[in-house]
Amino acid sequence: MLSQILGDTPSGRLHKQLTETKLASSAFAFAWSLADPSVMFLGAQLAPGQDVDKARAALLAPWAACSRSRPRLASRAAHTARRAPRDARVALEGTNLEAATRSDGSFTLAPLPAGTARLRVFFTGLAPQVLAVEVPAGATVRRDITLAPAGGRAGETVRLEAFAVAASREMDAAALAINEQRFASNLRTVVSTDEFGTVAEGHVGEFMKFLPGVTMEYAGGNAREISINGAPADNVPISMGGFDMASAAGAGTRRAVELDQISINNISRIEINRSPTPDTPGSALAGSVNFVPRSAFERNKDGNAVCHFSPPAATASRSVQRGAGCDRRRCARREEA
Repeated sequence: MLSQILGDTPSGRLHKQLTETKLASSAFAFAWSLADPSVMFLGAQLAPGQDVDKARAALLAPWAACSRSRPRLASRAAHTARRAPRDARVALEGTNLEAATRSDGSFTLAPLPAGTARLRVFFTGLAPQVLAVEVPAGATVRRDITLAPAGGRAGETVRLEAFAVAASREMDAAALAINEQRFASNLRTVVSTDEFGTVAEGHVGEFMKFLPGVTMEYAGGNAREISINGAPADNVPISMGGFDMASAAGAGTRRAVELDQISINNISRIEINRSPTPDTPGSALAGSVNFVPRSAFERNKDGNAVCHFSPPAATASRSVQRGAGCDRRRCARREEA
């Protein structure tokens, strides 16, 4: 568009500036239509006897005036952690002019009015900054900007509030799964159902599709059958607590177990046996799956008191063995009784 405005004949500005004033015989302007910004060529053809210096001055005069009246601000924004924030917004207050920082933190604002420019820099998670920059006419000003975290200042150490780190005990499901996989007698993948958070509709198939080597076969939008390393569902035995499961969802006489009626809420961890053992069914071509049900014995027993009473067979007296945390008064009453 700009090349047409400048180089068109006879309405182009270069034609009126050079040809009609007899400084050149003709003038032209053209640019390549590329996806990225490119260059534009401006030129003039002179007849014998025409002054080259006057033609050059007339050709460059509009650009010199534009440069004097429209200064530029070329700067770079940086984070206090020495990372350049990308897509930080740099706006000139009082106008609609704004720019976004590039991947290296650099940005360019143009055209700017000469004088004092108030810039506002904003990036999510960092404190916004408003700064004044003196922009002289016809110049390109460079100004680096350092953004600080919200609530802090540039170069200041961020002080966190006190927080507590709580660790779960060794009897939770994740620790049991890791320990079982580490000391398994065969190649086995054990994963706790608590590791991935809430599963949609409590469907165990939506959980198993994230496990390595496992592919879920969908039917009606539900993850219904399990395939291990490409083996069909008929050759993937599924058990619950070591007992083979039967499918009541319509598998017919097939061996495939459909997971529509199995809820993950009752499962503590999932075992995928990838190498056979003597008790592995012969139909397990690529492996088998065992669901370990949740058990109250996997929970912590802190604070429980156990009293052991051992009455001898030959005497009428009773001896009392107090366990850890046993109520001495209660045990004493039982001993007297």
